[in-house]
Amino acid sequence: SYISGSDTTNARRELTYAATARALKSYTDNVVTTLAQDITATAKTFEVTDSTGIKTDKYIFIGDEELFVRSKTGNKITVDRGRDNTKAEKHVSGADVKGIDYTTTTLPSIGTIGVDSALIEDGDDFGFDGGYL
Repeated sequence: SYISGSDTTNARRELTYAATARALKSYTDNVVTTLAQDITATAKTFEVTDSTGIKTDKYIFIGDEELFVRSKTGNKITVDRGRDNTKAEKHVSGADVKGIDYTTTTLPSIGTIGVDSALIEDGDDFGFDGGYL
């Protein structure tokens, strides 16, 4: 068998990977609401002024922190904090909550893509160094 090493006819495997670029910040500064209260660095549920502009299963940006919106009920949202190597930090009432890729555009070579992702700066390697394990 291949595992024991006696069958080597299919030993070589070719793999191909594809990745779609995703913005890690709001390049458009698309403010969708503001915080209705101060929040600690550990708060996962908090209130915003108006949640109608917030989308679940999307990313938001407050200050220098990226957050992933899990759910919303009324004006309370539940999030994952400190996404994509940003640091969970405290934020003050009235701070802007910016949507990431809340609007889309169509690019001929890619199709429909979030506007923030379309604006990713040239030379951004998304943390990849070209190496492999």
